[in-house]
Amino acid sequence: METVTKFIFLFLIGTTVLNFIIAIAARIKTGMKEFNELTLYWVALFATYLAVAALSKNPTEIALSYYVQFIPTFMLAKMLMDSRGLRFNINFFATVQFIGSLVTTYLLFYTDVGFTLSLMPITFSTVLPLWSPIWNIFVSNSREANWIEKGMAIMFITGVINHFNFAFFRLNPSTAWWGWSVSIAQYQCLSIFLPLLINFRREVKERQNLELALEKISGQNVHNDVEIDDLYRNLEIQIIQKEELTTKLQKTNLKLEDEREMNEILIKTVSHDLANPLTVINAYIDMLQMGRIPEEDRSMILGRIKNNTRMALDMISRIRNAIVTRNQANIVAIHDVSIDRSIRNLLTQFESHLKEKNIHITYESSIPLDIFVAAEENTLTEHVFANILSNAIKFSYDNSEIKIKVTEVQNMVQVEIRDFGVGINQERMSKRLLHSTEGTNGETGTGFGMMVMGYFLRHFGATHSIHSEGSDKGTTVTISLKKSNAKFPNYTPERPVANIYS
Repeated sequence: METVTKFIFLFLIGTTVLNFIIAIAARIKTGMKEFNELTLYWVALFATYLAVAALSKNPTEIALSYYVQFIPTFMLAKMLMDSRGLRFNINFFATVQFIGSLVTTYLLFYTDVGFTLSLMPITFSTVLPLWSPIWNIFVSNSREANWIEKGMAIMFITGVINHFNFAFFRLNPSTAWWGWSVSIAQYQCLSIFLPLLINFRREVKERQNLELALEKISGQNVHNDVEIDDLYRNLEIQIIQKEELTTKLQKTNLKLEDEREMNEILIKTVSHDLANPLTVINAYIDMLQMGRIPEEDRSMILGRIKNNTRMALDMISRIRNAIVTRNQANIVAIHDVSIDRSIRNLLTQFESHLKEKNIHITYESSIPLDIFVAAEENTLTEHVFANILSNAIKFSYDNSEIKIKVTEVQNMVQVEIRDFGVGINQERMSKRLLHSTEGTNGETGTGFGMMVMGYFLRHFGATHSIHSEGSDKGTTVTISLKKSNAKFPNYTPERPVANIYS
């Protein structure tokens, strides 16, 4: 019998240590502070077992070992009372416990009433906190108690019985084993119920916080589940509406940023490009008014004034057309476009320009001919590829080369257009000064082309990047377009993998 009792005792010690480790792991994993209390409980229970093991030589020591039983018992009572919303009056229970300990000590050392009667005062004071949650769960508020709390209350009742069992039968060797067996059943059940209770308390706390938040939002008092569910649904709707408004606001901000960039370039273009011809016109007019131009030179000067006036008007016309084209980006419908057909049309369109500077084009494609992209064909050709190729020709030297390469990258089609011309220095790249720059043969422009290209690419859900290693090292513009699943069975271009145009 002694061997069985020792085995049961060691089993309790082992399971207590295991539950302590589990509580520590749960605290670290979840970050819930509620597991701190559970961890301390298993520590207190382990200390109680050590006291029982250390004080077991005679009836007096066994009685003294019972003095530490109140620590884990009080902690259990507090956890369940907290779950029920009851106040754990620590001052009252501690005072009663102190008095019970004094009375039991007096009876043990100064009277001969015996072991059982001596332990009665401290036994009553130890189990006193257990009665409050038991009464609340089974009598005064039984309808509000959940199954976890009811299970804990049953454990408390068996705990009360076991406490008195200690006083009545602890000294009887033939009955000690079943007392320890009951303890095993109790603490194994508690190892299950306590984490469930902590989780339930967390859910209640979150629900209370939600109710408080809903009351603040709605300005109403929330009393039942129906109201909570309705308010929660309304809150979800408000969150969805807020997200939609945020998305619209982001789009609006992007559009405003585009407008700001457009206005900035417009101001710089007007102040720079239009200032030059207007300054020349103004100077010639002043000279004419002051009579400083001989009669025989007047016809030449008037011709120069006319040329500069035409340059200014052409610049204004290009600016106006660019603005109109940019505004069309919002109404262009997206279709399935063949990259190959778009680039072939582009090369046909720029054939004369290429010949003027004797520029060779290398067009290479590694994608199947029946792959298409999400765009609008005319817009992609005229306002995206044309702007890039126009700049590439503009900034390329005579007798140079331009390479066009098409590749497939996951669900995107990537078009790379590279020239070997003047390039862009790092200062202009960092400041995005890509406008109103003369080409290698004096070609002019407003810089609006790349801006318009950016508007349309954003409309297509595409992206672009510009890279240059510096002056006289060329420029590479890369376009990434969304691949379409559509097939054009009637489109069967005849071309090898690489074509050379000159």
